[in-house]
Amino acid sequence: MRKTQPSRGIGRTLVAALAVSAAAIALVGCSPDTASSDGGAGAGDGGAEITDIKVGRNPGGFEATILADTEGFFEKHGLKAEISLGGDPTTQIASLVSGDLDIAMTGGPDIARAVAQGIPVSVISGAKSAEPDFDGEPTDGLLLPPGSPIKDWSDLEGKTVGIQGLGSLPQLVNNIALTENGVDPATVSYVNLPVDTLMEAAKSGTVDAILPFSVFFLNAVDQGFEKMGMGAREFLPGAPQIVWAASDSYIAANPGVIEAFVAAMDEASQFAGENPEAVRDVYREYSKFPEDFIANRMVLEPLTVVSYRDAWTKMLDAQFELGDLDHEVSVSDVLLDSAP
Repeated sequence: MRKTQPSRGIGRTLVAALAVSAAAIALVGCSPDTASSDGGAGAGDGGAEITDIKVGRNPGGFEATILADTEGFFEKHGLKAEISLGGDPTTQIASLVSGDLDIAMTGGPDIARAVAQGIPVSVISGAKSAEPDFDGEPTDGLLLPPGSPIKDWSDLEGKTVGIQGLGSLPQLVNNIALTENGVDPATVSYVNLPVDTLMEAAKSGTVDAILPFSVFFLNAVDQGFEKMGMGAREFLPGAPQIVWAASDSYIAANPGVIEAFVAAMDEASQFAGENPEAVRDVYREYSKFPEDFIANRMVLEPLTVVSYRDAWTKMLDAQFELGDLDHEVSVSDVLLDSAP
């Protein structure tokens, strides 16, 4: 499987996990319990027995998960999924360790920190990566308010950046961007704010720049905020924005379930890429995004179960070099060998 660090129990990162902002969940998740497959015993390929699994999805990037259920990909692979809307990435990891969830979405940097702390979890596949070849409009990265005196990266020294989720992938990507442009990340301060308040915080001068995402990023751009760089696609192409993970004990006891789940998600991700209107319908039902945004403004980024191991290596190295990890962690420490 993979090398593991000696277990030291759930670290403070998980015990003190912050909740996702109410505004973000209100927009992208209508209820905690969102879907459940209807397949019964004998409904899978070849009449195989159906296995129940508890799946925790993110409030964003979840369309393939819903489609795996509604389009029958879970049932095809002998699975019946109880899909629930989870919390922030560290809460998802804690739910895997406790057994409240069998498989869950989380963030790449978050699970790397968990593994470094000795928490027995592994990545079983990707879910959404910063696709380097995608030429659509970016939906993440650093934004400057209208009229900002900041013109290049060096101007960020001594400035404050607003972000939801300290230690998240956007912050790590921004620190990589700073480093690559000759700026010491230690000279930049980050303030944790609800994502729906970031734009106003920048307009009022509470922060000098912001790191929003999705509808909040696009809304700020539409209101005159200027992009500095292209976010993860520029500074950490292939970055693991969302991954699927499970506890090591669940993986060891259920290797067939893990294989079936990844196969179902692979098919669902491909289906999502080929059927954009089906993706929009998912967001119509499972989010509170306005119809105009869903129909005309939403950027449908590609989903894939593939993990870009070169990007993982760069991310893990950056986490260690920037002090986010207290010792070096390798890709094989985090990802299953079988992960695509």
